[in-house]
Amino acid sequence: MTAAFEMQRQMIEQTQEMTHEAVDVQKETVHQFVDAMENMESLAEQNNDVSKQTWHAMFDAMESMMPEGSADFSEFEKMVDDGFDQLTESQHQAFDAMNDAMQDGASAYDEFADAYVDAVDSSFDSFLDTHEQVEADVEDVTESVSA
Repeated sequence: MTAAFEMQRQMIEQTQEMTHEAVDVQKETVHQFVDAMENMESLAEQNNDVSKQTWHAMFDAMESMMPEGSADFSEFEKMVDDGFDQLTESQHQAFDAMNDAMQDGASAYDEFADAYVDAVDSSFDSFLDTHEQVEADVEDVTESVSA
């Protein structure tokens, strides 16, 4: 009987350990998602820069095809720069707000996950205590029947 109780205890402890590992993986996944959002901000900024450079190249190409001094695209280039600067600033504000919210969400999830693990641990501890008591009771009954 002792071997059966030991096997049960090991299975319970392994389940508890797997629960901890699953929660850790979930927490890590949440934090990786937050990190990925920060990378998206960088990609958006790079996209804005490339788009702005494309517009400048287009204006330069158009200007080079015109007779010298007949067209001045500098005003258009300034409008493009101002537009992309405003877009970039708006994106920074949006990403800052989103990153703050996601950081807060990740922190809240960490707190929830930690509380969940504490509750699971408490349940497992209670169950193991009861399991040990049952094992002791079975041993007592087995000894009294054997005697």
